[in-house]
Amino acid sequence: MSSLDLSGFVSITRRIAADSEDFLPTMCDPEQHKIRVLEGVSDGVDYALATREWATGFGRAHYFIAYPSQEGISAEEYLNGERIAAVRL
Repeated sequence: MSSLDLSGFVSITRRIAADSEDFLPTMCDPEQHKIRVLEGVSDGVDYALATREWATGFGRAHYFIAYPSQEGISAEEYLNGERIAAVRL
């Protein structure tokens, strides 16, 4: 998983989403080989903002996030705090 790119993360995200009724926001740290799930987000909260703030708290230089949106699931890649790529599933 150390050479994981956004395409690979999207593939993982699609598999996870296919196996669940309610997709929860996720964060992937490719350097530590970890995928984390954000649970307990209240109704009405902006998933994009909540997921970005949560993922930033881990202090990683490179990571991916995915979260549910009105248009489906959004996936983003970050490097040194800057979003460098985004895709909707």
